[in-house]
Amino acid sequence: MPTPVLWRSTRCPISVNIRVPRRSLGDVIGLIARKIRDVAREHDIPVVENPPLARALHGTVEIDQEIPPEHYRAVAEVIGYIMRLKRGFSAGRG
Repeated sequence: MPTPVLWRSTRCPISVNIRVPRRSLGDVIGLIARKIRDVAREHDIPVVENPPLARALHGTVEIDQEIPPEHYRAVAEVIGYIMRLKRGFSAGRG
C-alpha cells in the first residue's frame, strides 16, 4: 500500500507509514462466512453444513438467480432436513 502523505500546511508535509495486515481472499471469505453463520445462529436460523453443495452453488449461481435443475435434489434434501428439524422443535415445545 502506498504511504499516505498528510499536510499540516504547505510548509510541513508529514509522511505516515501505515502497516495493514495482509489477508488473502480466502481469509476474507472465511470471515464473511463465519459472520453469516453467527448471525444465523443468533436468530435461530438452521445452519446446515454441506461443503459439496455449497461449492457447487457458489460456482454456478449468482445472487437472486434460480437454482439450476441439476441441484434441485440436493437443495430439496436440505430443505426437507430443515423442515424435519423445525417439526421436531415445534413438537418439543408444544
